[in-house]
Amino acid sequence: MASNYPNMSYCMFQNTVSAMDQILNAIEEAKDGDGVVDFFDAMGRAERRSLQHLYDQCQQFMAEVENISEQVEARQMEDR
Repeated sequence: MASNYPNMSYCMFQNTVSAMDQILNAIEEAKDGDGVVDFFDAMGRAERRSLQHLYDQCQQFMAEVENISEQVEARQMEDR
């Protein structure tokens, strides 16, 4: 059975960091070149939808990590 996940679980964060580095570097290069607006205008409709989806996922990810951090901190306080 094929997985819907592009990364193995033991390296998913490492691989995602590399992918985000690629995206951020492309945005930085666009700022130095023809401009970031041209960069985004050159994207196809599907890529722009994926950009929005990634943005939404990043917001959800940050909220989840904050929630996990609070739970870990609470458990550590209980263990003291």
